[in-house]
Amino acid sequence: MLIGGTMSHFLALDTALKPVLVALGAENILRGVFVLEKDVEQTPDGDFHIHPDIRSRLTDAVNGMVEKVNPLSPA
Repeated sequence: MLIGGTMSHFLALDTALKPVLVALGAENILRGVFVLEKDVEQTPDGDFHIHPDIRSRLTDAVNGMVEKVNPLSPA
């Protein structure tokens, strides 16, 4: 997940992070999730509240990662 202040940060995953991962030898680079800063807020007790739509996208991304790491697990 990458949190950016504006949509102009949207390509940071592709243009900055992925080349570094490739240089470090990553073989399976999954799709990232870009989140606008306004969709994640810190509560006074230090926890984070994530917008429901973003939470759904993150859940999908994590499930995709689990499938990639363990392709034999039941769906």
